[in-house]
Amino acid sequence: MALAKLPSRLQWTLVMSLIILALVGCASKGIALPYVSQIEAVNPDLPGLEIRATAGGGGELEIINRTGQEVTLLNEQGDPYVRIMPDGTYELLGGTWVKTKDAPVYYCHDPRIVYSGPEPTTRNSQVMKRWTIIGRVGEQTFTINGQTVYIPDRTSGLYMIWAVAGVALGCLGILTASVLTFVAVKKRITAS
Repeated sequence: MALAKLPSRLQWTLVMSLIILALVGCASKGIALPYVSQIEAVNPDLPGLEIRATAGGGGELEIINRTGQEVTLLNEQGDPYVRIMPDGTYELLGGTWVKTKDAPVYYCHDPRIVYSGPEPTTRNSQVMKRWTIIGRVGEQTFTINGQTVYIPDRTSGLYMIWAVAGVALGCLGILTASVLTFVAVKKRITAS
């Protein structure tokens, strides 16, 4: 009977190993991206307006509105495309303002931030793109000035994660197979 259960236990171990590998792969994606957005300045400094770069691979800002007023982001043509209100976030979709979030937070995936040019030819950190995003708090105009930087050393952490995960999963697999084999052999001997 124990031998009949052996494949299902082995299959369970393999499935769990694949899930762990997938999770490690997903968790390490942020480490592997060599482009980083950096905010150089927000002018003027407005109380209640919080803006920071996230680890989104060089193309995302998080904008939090605690001003009590409407915050509007403008596209490259100077037209509003996002309104971050105290009751939520609205995006202009097909000519209509649509509430997309119940919180006054917006994750800005702006093409002005993303670097999409050729790969750098050197292995040194370097500024790949400078950018500016314009917005308004009420009637007050503000600018977000930043840069997208290439940092090649961020990819080296990925290899270490995969090496550690591989060794850990290998040890787990050997241990599991050994225990299952021992249990099956012991049950077979006691059944004889």
